[in-house]
Amino acid sequence: MAQKKDLLEVEDFGSKPLTIADIQEQTRIYIERISTNKVAIAGVIREKRVSEPKIKIDKKTNEVILNEDGSPAYWSPYYSVTIAFEGGEISLNIKPDWYESLDVGDRVLFEGVKGLSFGRIDDVFHKYTVL
Repeated sequence: MAQKKDLLEVEDFGSKPLTIADIQEQTRIYIERISTNKVAIAGVIREKRVSEPKIKIDKKTNEVILNEDGSPAYWSPYYSVTIAFEGGEISLNIKPDWYESLDVGDRVLFEGVKGLSFGRIDDVFHKYTVL
C-alpha cells in the first residue's frame, strides 16, 4: 500500500519570509528613490572657459557700483567646462578651484543636486572624480 503524503508539508522555495525590518528597509529605499535630488554626469572634458568679469551696476540708479578705492566693482567670472558623452555635449558651471585642477581630455564624473543657481533651477555640482 502506498504511503500518503502529508498535506501540511512545507516546501523550500529558496527564499525566506520577510521580517518587519526587511519591509521597513525596502520602504526606506523606495521613499529615498522617489524623493531623491541627485544628479550625476560623466564625460570627457572638451573645453574649459572663463567668462569676462562684468561691472556691477546698481539696479535702482543704473549707476556703476564703486569699490572703496573708487574703482569699478566687478562680478566674479563664471568658470565652466564642456563635457562630451555618448550622445551629446553639455556645458557645466564649476567652482573656480576645480577649474585649475581639471584638464582638457580628462574623463570626469560630476555629482551634485538640482538647485538654484543665479536665480534659475540648474545642476549644482559639489563633487567630482577624475576617472
